[in-house]
This record gives sequence, C-alpha cells and structure tokens, in this order.
Amino acid sequence: MSHSVNPSDSAGANPGASAGANPSAEERRAIADRVSQVSANILLWREVPVPTLTSVDLMAERVRELTKESLGYSRVVDLSESARPRAEVRRRLRDMLNGEDRLDHLAVFTLRNTLINVALKFVLSGMSKNISISVHQTFDEALQACERRRSEAK
Repeated sequence: MSHSVNPSDSAGANPGASAGANPSAEERRAIADRVSQVSANILLWREVPVPTLTSVDLMAERVRELTKESLGYSRVVDLSESARPRAEVRRRLRDMLNGEDRLDHLAVFTLRNTLINVALKFVLSGMSKNISISVHQTFDEALQACERRRSEAK
C-alpha cells in the first residue's frame, strides 16, 4: 500500500527545538501539527528534536482531537530527529501511554541501527503493559506494522 505521507514534511523544520516551557502560539501550533493522520485509524507522531513536558502535552492534545471519534487506532512514532528525553518527560510519556485505552499499537521508527532499536524496544516495553509496541528502522516498516495490527483487529 502506497502512502503520500512523508515523515519529514511539516511546517517548521524544528518546531519545539528551542520552544521551552512557554512557546509562542505559532510554536505551539507547529508542535501540535507534528501529529497528523496517515489514514482513518493510524496517526503519525513526529517527536520534536528536544522533547519537553510542553511538547508532549501539546502533541497528546492533538492526538485526542484526531481520535475523539475513533474506537481504536494505531500510532507511528518518528524518533529520527529526537534526542533522548529527560526522566520527567519519559514519565509523562509513560503516563500518557498508560492512559490511552483506544491505542491498539505503537510502531516506533528511528532511522538508526539495530542495536539502538533493540535497546529502545527494551525501554519502551517497560513504559506500557497494555499496548502492543514494535520498533523499526524505517517509516514504511512501522506503517506496515500498524496496518497489520489494524487488519488483525478486524
């Protein structure tokens, strides 16, 4: 299945890179816009280069907006531009994931090597007990994992 979504396409090359705790309205919109709909039940979350509590909250709100009518959905997460989040941000992400009762699958991609992906899979597996998680090198692999999971759920 071919999709025209390019994970690197978005307004603002690095929104959130310098947006601290008080981003401007324009920065807030650019951060929230890093969450987009790939298909009816699959979202793309393009993590900012330096994740913050504010960026997580803005992006989580965008997820809620896009999924308010959905009974279930999957999410592709692009970590290719992202630095490792601080402990407080990781806690917020874990809490967010544990509160998502309609998220069927989380497919993360990094554009990095297999060893980093194995380590990431280990970290992610401890973040949420109720969500199916997979780690991939590319966007296409992650998207295919979500599509497979969606078709299995039918």
